[in-house]
Amino acid sequence: SPDTVVEARWAPHAHLHNHTLELLDLQPVTGWVSELARGMAVLNNYQINVGSPFSGTSLHFHYMAVSALLHGRKRWFLYPPADASYSNAHFFDDFEPARRGQLGRQLECTQQAGDVLFVPSLWAHGVLYEENSVSVSFLYSDSQSSGGT
Repeated sequence: SPDTVVEARWAPHAHLHNHTLELLDLQPVTGWVSELARGMAVLNNYQINVGSPFSGTSLHFHYMAVSALLHGRKRWFLYPPADASYSNAHFFDDFEPARRGQLGRQLECTQQAGDVLFVPSLWAHGVLYEENSVSVSFLYSDSQSSGGT
């Protein structure tokens, strides 16, 4: 259906995760990337997302994530944890109140092809695909809750 986002999800490959950490060791970093480098967060899964115009995802939240848009354009609505909510509604039912600013404090941005977006832990976010789009997302979890080091 044209209002559906196709999502494929895979468990992380240990070699990919270890190689990423090796690369991070070569370049000192701070902030959220530092959490990854120190093993405080571990890759939980990665996704390939494909969506058509006017499709999207309902408001939801999880541990930190990184989304790289390979093709297309997406509009993001992000809410800090104090204003976060989780919705089972159709994404478009969330989009109109979000667009009018009725869901609390929000940040809004448009992601273009080639942009990488970081979503902090527990920030609610919903996405509206403005064009045919393909993205890759990396979802992380707290190393303590996932059994990591």
